[in-house]
Amino acid sequence: MEVNPAFPAKTLPEFIAYAKAHPGEINMASAGPGSIQHVCGELFKIMAGVDLVHVSYRGVPPALADLMADACM
Repeated sequence: MEVNPAFPAKTLPEFIAYAKAHPGEINMASAGPGSIQHVCGELFKIMAGVDLVHVSYRGVPPALADLMADACM
């Protein structure tokens, strides 16, 4: 799991608590529908009981580029 350094949660329990307090407001990137990132993200959503919005990219590099671009702003 990777998050923007500016994200308010710094640990996994903090992330889960934040996601539960803000359902549907956090995006989850993957390398595309059915990719391992997508499937693992969906499993995480179920196990943690959180509502994340799936954003599909054409591979991992574009998703990481967007994550890093947000961190540099």
